[in-house]
Amino acid sequence: MAAAVTKAVPVAPGFPQFAGVWTPAVWASDILVHFYETSVLPAISNTKYEGLISGKGDRVIIRVMPDVVWKPYAKGQSLIYDDMTPGQVELVVDKAEYWGAKIDDIDKMQSDIDWLDKFTMSAAETGKINVDKAVLGAFYADVSSENSGSAAGAVSGSINLGETGAPLAMTKLNVTDIIVDAETVLDEQKAPQIGRWMVLPPILTNLLRKSELKDASLTGDGTSILRNGRVGMVGNFTIYTSTLLPWVMDGANRTYHIPFGTKDALTFAAQIPPKNVERLRSEQFFGTLVRGLMVYGFEVLYPDMVGSLYAYKA
Repeated sequence: MAAAVTKAVPVAPGFPQFAGVWTPAVWASDILVHFYETSVLPAISNTKYEGLISGKGDRVIIRVMPDVVWKPYAKGQSLIYDDMTPGQVELVVDKAEYWGAKIDDIDKMQSDIDWLDKFTMSAAETGKINVDKAVLGAFYADVSSENSGSAAGAVSGSINLGETGAPLAMTKLNVTDIIVDAETVLDEQKAPQIGRWMVLPPILTNLLRKSELKDASLTGDGTSILRNGRVGMVGNFTIYTSTLLPWVMDGANRTYHIPFGTKDALTFAAQIPPKNVERLRSEQFFGTLVRGLMVYGFEVLYPDMVGSLYAYKA
């Protein structure tokens, strides 16, 4: 990444130029771009409410459309009109994290490294890890009871997605079957076919690549894994991989909570405005202090359009 170039008022020869050396707006922009390129969250959620937040503690009231019910009709009968009351879900933007770094003037002058870029990329990477871990770690608790467990399926009630004490044992022979079962759970909930996703840990992505699909069939277009962990397609699921999924020891097996769903079901909002990335001159030493603040929130809007597998590598 090249150092930022900022237009400034011309100065006389020999006069120091300070404008554009540290540009908070550029830092914020770079961090946000890097976050969206590397995080799995923007790929599995919608961010349509992101522009409505302005700081920690903000709430966005999201109206959820009620279902219209069809009724049988007989000629001449009196009609019944339902009260259509939209539901609502609150997206609470209540999580905030910061980063800070410092650089001595002597180190800055004598180093051949662009520390501005280094600080920016490091902050973006660690921020991505923290946010992905927080959302993926809390996600499985919000899914519909019909979309998890050993008797999943809103219609059939007979699809085994694994449960505590009896997790699914995944192998290269059954991994695609289990993914298809998860898709059937969404089908029974009448979830949209477009925008479906699943996030697997690398150890189970490994099984998928060794399965009957193989890598070429899985990716379809022969494209390698992108920076946000996209692996390819299985059915209508876009498969992503992440090392940040929550896991527990169930007996002798490291067992993962594996989320799946649709982009409409999960909403996410991150805020890294220019005013929240700034530089200060140190009062303790000759140097610059750099710091940034990220505010974010997430919410499952439609619990029936998301689900959770509970599985381990057999």
